[in-house]
Amino acid sequence: MGGSGSTRWGTHHKAATVEGSYGLTVKTVESALRCGPGGHCDLRWKRGGRMVRELSVQVERAQGVGETTGLVVCLLYTVAGVAHESRVAVQSPPQPIRGRPFWLLCPGLAGACGRRVSGVYLPPGATVYACRHCHRLTYASRQERDKSLDKGGFGLSGATWRLFRKAAAHGR
Repeated sequence: MGGSGSTRWGTHHKAATVEGSYGLTVKTVESALRCGPGGHCDLRWKRGGRMVRELSVQVERAQGVGETTGLVVCLLYTVAGVAHESRVAVQSPPQPIRGRPFWLLCPGLAGACGRRVSGVYLPPGATVYACRHCHRLTYASRQERDKSLDKGGFGLSGATWRLFRKAAAHGR
């Protein structure tokens, strides 16, 4: 137990992140949503000066979607040369002060997730836009090491840690 090769660090892979995915947020398509059915916008992602992803967003009228606004965002995109289409329902509950904010209802991966989210994502290797919970996405900051724990695992600042070591050396 605890011998050489007893850990799985060699096979450990970090989880996919929101930042590494192609995200579609309500803020991004809000102007198309305010236009109502027929609203349209195109999104392009560039990395290193070259186009890596293009997404066409069209707002359509929904049929039989319950308490939503009656709008659906239709996403047209390609993954590995294959054309895909996803439909994401839009919800806009009335607010007493700020008007009507928009929310996206996650279409889910294997079935209807139905979460009210502000964004849906397409991580590398995926073919369907869904919320970060469905794709099991995490934030990059959650995978960073907490440097405050480097000082003996207590989360002490450098000055406090020096005082702690000094007191420990004098037997107090």
